[in-house]
Amino acid sequence: MIIIKYNWILTGAIIFAFAAIFSFILSWLLLKSRLCTYFCDPPGKRKVHQRVIPRIGGISIIISFLVILTCCKLFFTGFIPPINSTIFNAIVFATICIGIIGFIDDINFLYINVRARFLLELLIAFGIAYFYGIQFTSITIIDNAVNFGLLGIPISMLYMVGITNAANIIDGIDGLASGVLVAGFISVAILAANIGEYAIIIICLIIAGAISGFFPNNKAPARAFLGDSGSLFLGFLLSLLAIHVTNQPGSHSSIIVALLIAGFPIVDVSTAMIRRFKKSLIAGYPIVRSLRNMGVADSEHIHHRLLYRGLGHSQASLVLYIFNSTFCIAAILISRIPVKYGLIALCYLTFVTIAVLYQLNFFDQITKLIKPKTARHVEHDNRLTIGVIQADPILRYALDIYKQKMFTFEFLPAEIALSEPQNYSVMIYACGSNSSHDLKNAKKISLVQKCSMLFISDIPNNKKLHKETSVISEVTYINKPIYIPVLMENIYDLIKLKHLRTITQEPEIAT
Repeated sequence: MIIIKYNWILTGAIIFAFAAIFSFILSWLLLKSRLCTYFCDPPGKRKVHQRVIPRIGGISIIISFLVILTCCKLFFTGFIPPINSTIFNAIVFATICIGIIGFIDDINFLYINVRARFLLELLIAFGIAYFYGIQFTSITIIDNAVNFGLLGIPISMLYMVGITNAANIIDGIDGLASGVLVAGFISVAILAANIGEYAIIIICLIIAGAISGFFPNNKAPARAFLGDSGSLFLGFLLSLLAIHVTNQPGSHSSIIVALLIAGFPIVDVSTAMIRRFKKSLIAGYPIVRSLRNMGVADSEHIHHRLLYRGLGHSQASLVLYIFNSTFCIAAILISRIPVKYGLIALCYLTFVTIAVLYQLNFFDQITKLIKPKTARHVEHDNRLTIGVIQADPILRYALDIYKQKMFTFEFLPAEIALSEPQNYSVMIYACGSNSSHDLKNAKKISLVQKCSMLFISDIPNNKKLHKETSVISEVTYINKPIYIPVLMENIYDLIKLKHLRTITQEPEIAT
C-alpha cells in the first residue's frame, strides 16, 4: 500500500477537528436526551455547584475517542502512520475497563466502594504493565541509567493509579480538569514527535479533540461535568501514554519527565494528603488513623482556596492552567536540554510551586511557629453584618467557609426578620419553592429592616420574578447558580450604592 505523505500540521488539524466536532455533537445529543437524567450530580456540602448538573462528559469523550481511533486504525492507514497493535489493544482495553468503572460511579442508582474501585484500578494497571509491557524500565540520574527490573511493574502501577485518581480529584471546578488534561496530552504529543512516534501524536490529537469538543459545555458556568468516567479515563490514558513515550529507545526522557507531565495534579494531591495527615495528628489521632485519614475528602484543595480568595471558576481555572503549563513546559525542556540545565529548571519549578502554595496559605502552621510571639496578635476587624434568610445547607456552608474580611453573615428565619428591625447592611433572601410568597416576604422585610435585599432564586419562571423585582428599588434579583465571589461583589455594590444615596441626599431645612 502506498502511504501518501501529507503535511503533518494539516493532517493533525483535520483529525483534531473531526474528534472535536464528533464530541461536540454527541455531547449536545446527550444533553437533549433523557439519558442525562440518569447521570445527575446533585448539589452537596462539599460541592461548589448549586444546581443539578449531568455527568455525561465521560460518555461523550470515550465514545468519540474510540470511534475516531478505530476509524484511523481501520480505514485511514494510507493517510497516517499505522498504529502499533500492542499500544492500540492496550488503550482499548484500558478505555473499556476504566470507562465501565466510571460509568457505574456516574449513574444515579449504582455505586462502587472507594476501596473496590482502587483495587480494580490496580488490576487494570497490572494488566497494562505486565501483559502489554507498558512500564517504566529505568531512571536516568546524571547520565547513568538505573534499571528497575521487576520493580518496574509496581512503580508503573503506582504511577498509573496515582495519576488516574489525581485527575479525578482536580475535577472540582468548571473546566479545570479538561484544560489541565488537554495540556498533558499535548505535552505527550510533543515528546512523541521528538522521537518519531507519529502514531502517538495521532492518539493524543484525537483525545485532545474529544475533550475540546466537550469543553464548551464544561466551562463556567458548566452545563455538564466530566464525571468519574471522564476524569478516570483521561487520567489513566495520560499515564499510559506518558509511560510509553518516556521509555522508548530513542527517548532522552525519564520517569521525572513523566511525573512533570502531570505535575499540577500530583502537587494538589500530595499537599492534600500531607495536610490531612498533619490535621489528624494535631487532632490527637494515632499515626495509623492519621494515615487512613489522608484519603478523606475535603474542600481545601488548591482550586478551592482560589475560590475562597475571591476568584470565579473561570479565573481560578485560568490561573491553574498557567500553573500547570509550567510543569508541562519543564517536562518538554528537560527531555531536550543537558542534565545541568535540567536541574536548574527543576529548581526554578520547585521555587514557583512553593511560592504558589505559600500564597494560598499551605504553610500556615510553619509560619505560625517561626513568627515572633510579639508579632502574634488578634486582628479585630469591623465587619459589616449581612442577614441571610432561608439559606440552604450549600449556601450556608459556602458563606461560612469563604475567606474574606468585609462581612459577617447571620442566618435567621423570615419570622424574626419581619418582627423587629436589626442593624443589617444588606439582607439575602434565598427563594424556596413558593416564589410569590417569598417575594412578598422579601418586600416586607426590606421595609422593616430598611436595607437592600438580594433575592436569590432558580425557579423556572425567573424572568417573571426578575420583572417583578425590577420595580422594587430595594430588592435585587439574582438567578442561580450564584458563585460566592460574585455574590460578594453584589453585596459590596449594594452597600456602595446605599452610601452614595446617603451622601447625596439634600439636608432638611430647619423651620
